[in-house]
Amino acid sequence: MSHSEPLEKPTAVRIRRLAVGLGLLCLSALCSARILTICVSQNPVPPLTYPDRESEAQTAVRRAVEHQGDSVSFVVAPWMRCRLGVKAGIYLAAMPFAATQSNLTDFSLPLKNGDIDRTRSVGNLTIGVVRRIGSPITWDGVGFSKLTSPVMVLPGQMNARDKLQALGVPQDAESIRAESLLQKLALGRGELAVLPVGIIEVALKSEAFRNSLEMLQLPLTSDITFLGFNREFERAEPAYTKAVWTEAARISTAKNRKAITASLEP
Repeated sequence: MSHSEPLEKPTAVRIRRLAVGLGLLCLSALCSARILTICVSQNPVPPLTYPDRESEAQTAVRRAVEHQGDSVSFVVAPWMRCRLGVKAGIYLAAMPFAATQSNLTDFSLPLKNGDIDRTRSVGNLTIGVVRRIGSPITWDGVGFSKLTSPVMVLPGQMNARDKLQALGVPQDAESIRAESLLQKLALGRGELAVLPVGIIEVALKSEAFRNSLEMLQLPLTSDITFLGFNREFERAEPAYTKAVWTEAARISTAKNRKAITASLEP
């Protein structure tokens, strides 16, 4: 036993030194911060997300994550792949998600007392209805008239798809790109299409569609949207995800207030 004491002291010292060394390593930039992968659609969803640049909403989310000591990598993919990737944990989050029943089932969105927390949204997403110029089809906000074929919609646009399903309207969700969908409509391979209003507005200014397509006055639906997390990740880190939702909303609100104040200045 007399030989065990001098052996224990160097061992304890080595353990303490190893612990201190590991602690210093984890304080370094290489170890302390993780990269949060957030998927956005390959189709622009103005003004919420863009595949080739950051929107104000994306910047607010990035800054919110950075305030937690991490960084963001925005990954671009077809929206359906974004949805499947978040469910599988390939991506930790995606945006923008409307608070539809299917999205609330598959992803973690900010809740308060069991209901969606509207104060933590990243912005509104309005889905418009577009037809060929001269088409007799109408939409009065309640139902369609003179519609005889399925409405074309992007496969991952669940707020639009859920709305069409609730109306009992057949859907054509074969095109994964907004431009392809609009080209089919312009060529007469469908009667109506529903897309985010921002996409339609840009398309109708282009040479390809300005003389062939038009947007109806009333939108199909308008929803507040959110950053949605992988459910397992949110369950493992509820304080982290709540902090990101809260901070992103605070940054967005501050930007909006600043813009409104600037517009009111003489």
